[in-house]
Amino acid sequence: MTGDRERWDEISGRYVDEVEAALAGVDHPRKGEVIANLREHLAEKYVALPDGDRSTERFACLLEEMGPPEEYAELLSGEAALRRSGRILRVLVVLLILAVALGFYGFFWRTEQGRSARRQLFGVDFSATPFFSKDAFSRVERGMTRQEVRDLI
Repeated sequence: MTGDRERWDEISGRYVDEVEAALAGVDHPRKGEVIANLREHLAEKYVALPDGDRSTERFACLLEEMGPPEEYAELLSGEAALRRSGRILRVLVVLLILAVALGFYGFFWRTEQGRSARRQLFGVDFSATPFFSKDAFSRVERGMTRQEVRDLI
C-alpha cells in the first residue's frame, strides 16, 4: 500500500507541477487557490479509490479525467479577461452617462428655460445688472415715458 501511495504522490505531483507551469503566464488573483484546491481534489480522488483499484493505469485514468493542464490556464485567463472587459464596460457606461448629462446641461443652460432656472437657482429672479432692483421694476406703470422709467430704475 505504501508503494501505491508513493506512486500516486509522484504521478499527481507531476500533474500539479504541469498545471503550475501552465498557469505561470496567467495573471489571476486566485491562481494559488486553484492549485491548492487541485491538490485537495487529487488527495480525495486517491482516498476514494478502493484498495484493489490503486494501480498506475488507474492513476493515469484519473488524471486524464482531470483534463490537460493547459485547460486550467485557458479557464483562468478567460475569466481574467472577462473581469477586465467587465470593468472596461462599466467605465464606458459611466463616461457615456456623464457625456449625456453634460450635453444636456450645456444645451439646457443655453435655453430661456435654462437661464430662468439658473437665475432661480442662484437666488436672482430677474435678469438685469446689479444696479437695478426688483422693487424699482415693480413701480413701473403703463403709460410712463422712457425717461420716467429710466429715472425710476
